[in-house]
Amino acid sequence: MTTSNKNHLKNMTISKKIKNFFVKKKLEIFDLITIVIGSMSITGISLVLLLTLTRNASDTNVIIFSAFSLLLGFIIFPIYILKKEYSFNYYELGIKKIKIDFYFILKSIIAIVIFYLLSKRYDSDKLLNLVILQNISVSIAEEFLYRGIVTFILEKMVNKSIVAHVISGLIFVFVLHSGAGFLENIIYRLPITAFLCAIYYKFRDLKNNIVIHWLYNIYASSLI
Repeated sequence: MTTSNKNHLKNMTISKKIKNFFVKKKLEIFDLITIVIGSMSITGISLVLLLTLTRNASDTNVIIFSAFSLLLGFIIFPIYILKKEYSFNYYELGIKKIKIDFYFILKSIIAIVIFYLLSKRYDSDKLLNLVILQNISVSIAEEFLYRGIVTFILEKMVNKSIVAHVISGLIFVFVLHSGAGFLENIIYRLPITAFLCAIYYKFRDLKNNIVIHWLYNIYASSLI
């Protein structure tokens, strides 16, 4: 058999494996696409409708509408899809009970200190609206959807869990934030996302991710 024939046979084998993968995992692929695109669409449409129905909404109302839209699109909708197709418990999504021990207290103290240092960049009104209300709702919703649900579905598709975490991180950076520039995503979002994925891979606990994500958003907001 010539080298060209060997390469042709190898390419056919790879193509067959890819085709078999998509056939076997078509349900997971469809659910993943539905959840990622659906969550963004529902959140955006809900927010636009709420802002349209409420004229001259205050900054606080906009933040409340945004939090409600995120709840609907990033949490309620994907849970509905997940419950229809899979048997799971919330522990598998990284939702664990709060265990008060030395490490929990230590992490809490560190988070409070960092928050205090970062909060000095804001006046009191902006601190309440932007830092606490908006950033915490965004952090909860995004971590729940991408580190929790998207990773859970990807783990049903691929054998290696670490691959699922990497793919979920790439979707988070380049799909959710597709409206931002490619270079901006590479410089600002990819490093923190890689860190968040590593933390979730290690501990499988969304509480850690939410706090880190929240503190990072506070810092990033202060640079705008």
